[in-house]
Amino acid sequence: MAMLLEKVVPFGRSMDEYIKIFNLTNADLNKSIIGIGDGPASFNAEMTRQGKSVVSVDPLYQFSSDEILQRFNEVVDNIINQVKATSNDWVWSYHKSPDDLRQNRVKVIQEFLSDYETGKKSNRYTVGELPKLAYDNQEFDIALCSHLLFLYSDHLDYDFHLNSVGEMLRIAKEVRIFPLITLMWKHSQHLDEIVKYYTSKGYKIDIEKVEYELQPGGNQMLKITRYAEVLNGKKNPIKIAQNMVFLGEGLNYISLIVIINSFPKIVKDILKSLPKNDYPVLNSRLFFECWLSYALDNSLTSMRDLFKRLNNTGFEVDISTFSKANLHRSQKQFQGIYQKLNELVQKKIHKKITR
Repeated sequence: MAMLLEKVVPFGRSMDEYIKIFNLTNADLNKSIIGIGDGPASFNAEMTRQGKSVVSVDPLYQFSSDEILQRFNEVVDNIINQVKATSNDWVWSYHKSPDDLRQNRVKVIQEFLSDYETGKKSNRYTVGELPKLAYDNQEFDIALCSHLLFLYSDHLDYDFHLNSVGEMLRIAKEVRIFPLITLMWKHSQHLDEIVKYYTSKGYKIDIEKVEYELQPGGNQMLKITRYAEVLNGKKNPIKIAQNMVFLGEGLNYISLIVIINSFPKIVKDILKSLPKNDYPVLNSRLFFECWLSYALDNSLTSMRDLFKRLNNTGFEVDISTFSKANLHRSQKQFQGIYQKLNELVQKKIHKKITR
């Protein structure tokens, strides 16, 4: 690979930084993870020491330990001095000062280098780069990409971003990307189109605030999840309905104006096809009206709030009945309704754009 070491700034981040950057839970940490563009991060080393599964991919790994350390020593003081010269422009919440930042980066690369040669032999550190990775479909649970996509939007075009996200979704069930601003601390010009594209393809899109910030405004992470994973990953059936909230949130990214004007009629038309007498107490139409109401009404903070409102308007349905009903409903109905909603909204958007 044609990578020039003199063009690289080999700064890596710790496991604790990764946890905060990507909102990683204990359950997440026990999944199979691939870190793309990890560089000299100590995340892999620290995770491996705890018996967890991580693979790191970066073109940097074509170089030796000595070469990476030499390059780090060549650039670290210059970069920290630049930060010191503009220290009031940075956010010192996680790192307390430029000197604290330097100390952290030194500690991280030392941890990385202590594990690097062993990790290369066991294929935990592999040479590779986006937009093409040498892994099987759905080989990992989570793909993480830190300080590459969106950050370098002025250097990497929209097609590179689109193909890179697609490749990560090919090899992993879920993708998380941080940060969502550019090197100039501006909103990435590619973000909105990427969100729109993958929402239209049926993925669940979340932009989450994280507990880490160094660049002003750099405290958000993009999470993209396969629709099937949202449904199939929930063992408790009632969680299926509760997690369908993304129908409202995800589709809002497509076109606020179209949805505000069209969504009530779209939902009403789809529900017409559902039977009203197939189940006693809670038929399919009322059942789907319940979870759609919850998904599309931001004023409802819990399912119990929904049922209180239904009871006040004359519907004698409680959360226990709804929970039992989930045991007898096929997930295919959820998938079918989601797909219909998505297709209808996309048609309306296309008509609006081509007018």
